[in-house]
Amino acid sequence: MEIPAEDAEAPGQDLPDYYSSARNPVGGYAVGVPTSFEAYAVGPTTFVESNDTMMEANFEVHSYESVDPWARLTQDEKLFAEEHAEDQYKKLKMNQRWTYRGKPAVMWEFTWTRNGERTHGRQIAFRDGPRTYTVLYRSDDTWWLGGGSQFRLPEFEQAFTPLS
Repeated sequence: MEIPAEDAEAPGQDLPDYYSSARNPVGGYAVGVPTSFEAYAVGPTTFVESNDTMMEANFEVHSYESVDPWARLTQDEKLFAEEHAEDQYKKLKMNQRWTYRGKPAVMWEFTWTRNGERTHGRQIAFRDGPRTYTVLYRSDDTWWLGGGSQFRLPEFEQAFTPLS
């Protein structure tokens, strides 16, 4: 189901320029939606997608009952590696010492071939109150390695807000 993006920020949200807000009350959070992106929700999961074929950039946010973020991330990595073994999946790094919005977090970075294009992904997992969140960002390697991601990742992180 498409989530309507609103110009008004959710309580506590800090939207960068050219972003609107989309709330997922089932997941307990609001995300920032860059101009020309659309947001869709399926239960506690939100997909923020661009139809721009140049960058093929997308975000996914998942909300879980409070679980250990490292256990969640390693489970996701194992399942993804199995599902994408034939897609030239490569784990680049996993880091137990990461921060997301100033909170302790864990990070997994990887590449694989998606729809014939080499794709770069980074997933962050962290706990906030009674929930654990994972935030996945992916884009074509040419966009990622060309510097486009240096803006999207911090802006999306800035705009993510757990709802009380």
